[in-house]
Amino acid sequence: MVIPVDISKLSDETRKILLKEIVDNQVLSKLAKNEEYKVRCCVAANNNTSKEILSILSKDKNFGVRVEVAENDNTSSEVLAELVKDVSREVRRSVARNKNTRRDSLLILAKDEDFLVRDYVASNNNASEDCLLILAKDTNRYVRLSVAENHSATAKVLSMLSQDRDRDVRSAVAHNYNTIAETLEKLSEDESFEVRISVAQNGNTSMETLIKLYRDKDSYVRNAVLARFPNK
Repeated sequence: MVIPVDISKLSDETRKILLKEIVDNQVLSKLAKNEEYKVRCCVAANNNTSKEILSILSKDKNFGVRVEVAENDNTSSEVLAELVKDVSREVRRSVARNKNTRRDSLLILAKDEDFLVRDYVASNNNASEDCLLILAKDTNRYVRLSVAENHSATAKVLSMLSQDRDRDVRSAVAHNYNTIAETLEKLSEDESFEVRISVAQNGNTSMETLIKLYRDKDSYVRNAVLARFPNK
């Protein structure tokens, strides 16, 4: 592919489209040294950029370039572990979202001062039980809600959150398919009908609990139980 000499002067959209198509890492390596940070950002965002080039760009002086590195699926877990300590919260947020981020790195980010960093960790399926147990006690409800919705959350984590003061968190626990029957049975007595509906919809809910919910005072809960047995 022939690259225009004045690529840095192209419009942002045109530059993104052009650089996204480059697969030659020799060309990408050269562009990674371009004086214009927007060009380096495009290289860092390219899914074809090698781990080696991304490692170099992870030390770029421009935080926007480092953000793109942290978001790239090709970025190694070792580089992401270094970016955990980045001064930019935007970079740390991207590290927290990356599927390649190691569990030990996520554990560090679980204590980050920025609540969005913690929220993204809470949503990351790589997060360990220890990490999620920390976040299950977070002062921010959105962080706790993300833990409750995490498909990797263990029965222990979900059991803790089943007692959360926030209705939406408890409802998310009741909806999570990792929640065990014992926890769901307790949630079937929740004061919120929304929580009880989620219990009725969960495939792990026992028949005994469903029978109890079939007699619930709220018609929406009873209908949620009936919806489980459409042919009955």
